[in-house]
Amino acid sequence: MTGNKKDINFVILTIALFIGIYVNESIDIININSTVKDFIVVFSITVILYNISIYPYYYIKNLKEKSKSNNIKNNIKK
Repeated sequence: MTGNKKDINFVILTIALFIGIYVNESIDIININSTVKDFIVVFSITVILYNISIYPYYYIKNLKEKSKSNNIKNNIKK
């Protein structure tokens, strides 16, 4: 499987979001320790916040790399 870091982060974000929602909503269905439940919810929220905070960095970095490659292509054509 090939993919850039943004796609992999999005997959991790989605999985963490659904795990957090599932564990939070199924308190009566699943008999697991409340500490473990709280840890999973906090972990999923942490992953979501990490991805939200790191996404603009990769977006701007990607734009700069595209700009550099376009400048190089334009200079070669001249």
